[in-house]
Amino acid sequence: MKKTNPIHHIFMTFLCGAFALTVLSGCTQATTLPETHTVSFETNGGTEVASIEVENGRKITAGAPVTTKDDGSEFVGWFKDDGTFADPWDFQIDIVTADVVLYAKWIKSQSYPTEIMLTDAPFSNVLTWIQTGVGTGTDFILTFYHGTLSTRQETQLDQDGAYVTVTVEYYDYDETGVVYDGTHTIDGNDVLWTPAGDIPGGMYRVTILADGENEATVDDVCYKGNGTVDNPYLLYESADLIAISSGSVVGAGLYYKVAHDFSHEVSYAEILGGRFDGSLDGNDLTISVSGNAGMFYELGADATITDLNVTGTITSATIG
Repeated sequence: MKKTNPIHHIFMTFLCGAFALTVLSGCTQATTLPETHTVSFETNGGTEVASIEVENGRKITAGAPVTTKDDGSEFVGWFKDDGTFADPWDFQIDIVTADVVLYAKWIKSQSYPTEIMLTDAPFSNVLTWIQTGVGTGTDFILTFYHGTLSTRQETQLDQDGAYVTVTVEYYDYDETGVVYDGTHTIDGNDVLWTPAGDIPGGMYRVTILADGENEATVDDVCYKGNGTVDNPYLLYESADLIAISSGSVVGAGLYYKVAHDFSHEVSYAEILGGRFDGSLDGNDLTISVSGNAGMFYELGADATITDLNVTGTITSATIG
């Protein structure tokens, strides 16, 4: 069932509210400076990065700052925690709500693959890792083990120090994997591997062999399809939805499917002028929205959204 008009009218209401605010912008009134927070960068031995001020509730729009080391260490990224580096700062999603320190993570290149992940491009199918001694003639064998989402009960300490039982999601991986052919390019110690064909969307455990040795394994590698009917682009998180709502015209002739419940917060300015022309299967899952804008600014005449649950509150302003 095509669902275009109700959502389109919602976003037109937002547009009218923004226009009303623009009309009255010349009025003289008291000015209140926005609240700001300090973002500091601990480079952990890298070149210094200056602190910046960011408005409350905003992203770090300047992007990820660059830092380097002279000892050959590879810069991995900025993290919210030092030492364990378990919680990366996502410059596309994370917002600043208080003073924060971000910590640089470094690694020394090894003869086996490390820092295995997909590239940052939306719905990327290019796998990248760091490894020394790799050449254009290196023979890589990549085996993919498909994962099925499961849950288990765990006992954890809550913020008050009490033990509580929580439900934890995890992926249970097949014992038998599938080998996919591909090609690779190298840039220093960075390896980029592109599959020769389509890899079905889903969560995978991936093992990599280089010239029959130096094996490495990584879990939770999320391939997100190729946009066809049989292999639609998969939406696992807010960043995936932002990727198809912030362009001028996105999704024409392409298919998308929600793969997991997730929360979504985006500003009106980020989606202003965008139009979604694709087909989105909600898969009977839920997107929880907040902020001052909805999922899309406008739906095209051929856009379809089916079987999607949307919950949450959107705060907008109108005058008159």
